[in-house]
Amino acid sequence: MELHRARLIYFSPNGTTKSVLDAVVKGIGAEEVTLVDSTRPEVRSEKQGPITEDLVIIGVPVYFGRIPQAAYDYLINLQGNQKPVVIMSVFGNRGYGDSLLELKEICRQAGFHVIAAAAFIGEHAFSTDKIAIAINRPDEDDLRKAEAFGQQIRQKIVSCTKTEELTEPNVLGNPMLKKRPKDLFSCVSQRDIQVCTQCGLCAKNCPVGAIDTETLAVNKDLCIHCCACVKGCPQNARTMKNTKFKMVSIMLEKTCKTRQEPIIF
Repeated sequence: MELHRARLIYFSPNGTTKSVLDAVVKGIGAEEVTLVDSTRPEVRSEKQGPITEDLVIIGVPVYFGRIPQAAYDYLINLQGNQKPVVIMSVFGNRGYGDSLLELKEICRQAGFHVIAAAAFIGEHAFSTDKIAIAINRPDEDDLRKAEAFGQQIRQKIVSCTKTEELTEPNVLGNPMLKKRPKDLFSCVSQRDIQVCTQCGLCAKNCPVGAIDTETLAVNKDLCIHCCACVKGCPQNARTMKNTKFKMVSIMLEKTCKTRQEPIIF
């Protein structure tokens, strides 16, 4: 089979998922790569036609064992056209839960042919300077493994003559997916008006449009707690001050100290 063109579809509020996928694409070595940043609401609102590339790579972060709802709503409307797809999730050193199983089922229903899967580690969305959770990951070793994974994908594809010969990976997860939680903390980031310069980056970076572009107020019913507004603020004007949120962050810091490594299927 030929592998000249690839499509990279990612949801990456803090850039960690995209970093991993970029390394995988480097290893694949496709001549032409189409990037689809589904993190942006305007991209998710665009109608997608049938996939025409030789390979698709889909990557999402893991939020409480599942893929983000916004990513789910976008992916279920794709038209796979029986193209090979690689599914990937990025988790904050705790576990990838049912994310890969959920991605696999979405891709099957969308008409893709799943040929490989992987779970990599990225700095946790709740990680801060004071409460470090998987800080600075993916690191160089992670990215080397991601690139090697891409090389394995290329070899698997070019060694076959047709898509039907590409075997499906057996990913782990609970087939009876638990109901997705709607509101975990009942809190949003708080803005220090004495530090904030009202640059609007928090609103621009929010993947679900939860921050008003004029008032910079956060709609708690839309917030997905990705912390892109906190991590992306150049003035460090936003913080998560909710007590339960801090307790969960401290618990994660303590329980996620042991370094986990990427898992390849």
